[in-house]
Amino acid sequence: MALCENGCGKDAGVYKKTANGNRIGTPKRFCSYHCTGRALGKRNVSKPAHNFGDRTTHCKCGLPRTPENTTKHGYCLVCAREAQSRWKRRNPNAGRYRHYPSRYGVTPEQFIAEMEKQQGKCRVCKVILSHDSVDTTPTLDHVHDASKRFRGVLCPMCNTGLGLFRDTPEFLQSAIQYLKETQ
Repeated sequence: MALCENGCGKDAGVYKKTANGNRIGTPKRFCSYHCTGRALGKRNVSKPAHNFGDRTTHCKCGLPRTPENTTKHGYCLVCAREAQSRWKRRNPNAGRYRHYPSRYGVTPEQFIAEMEKQQGKCRVCKVILSHDSVDTTPTLDHVHDASKRFRGVLCPMCNTGLGLFRDTPEFLQSAIQYLKETQ
């Protein structure tokens, strides 16, 4: 039994058909279409379907709805953060490598295969790559021209360093010479 979120005390029931992304058997939030207020179209209604509770002034967790604690879409910031953290815990790898195919033409499988070929280490400094730390997160290295050819997997520091030296071997040789002379 799932109670209506508007506080009317009625059983909201479960979905019997797949509609609007809701699966069959999942609990409904409201006991009727009228309970959400969408069917009524107005706030000032002489006889609503039943008690709307505090839904217009407070969120699900009981916090008041104010501009300071509400997102641009009208959700409570606390509730939205909790929902986002729950989703991230359930889907830890959802966003990982998703932009590689469109930007660099490299599938996540190719990236992971290259990482395995490098034995999970940065190709330059040989640090062990893992998603546990920002400093050791595997990063795709590519040629900075129109081809954007995939070169390998680096740690963020090495990838940034190569980019700052404009991927130019002469600049890197000058930097090596400078370090030798000044140490």
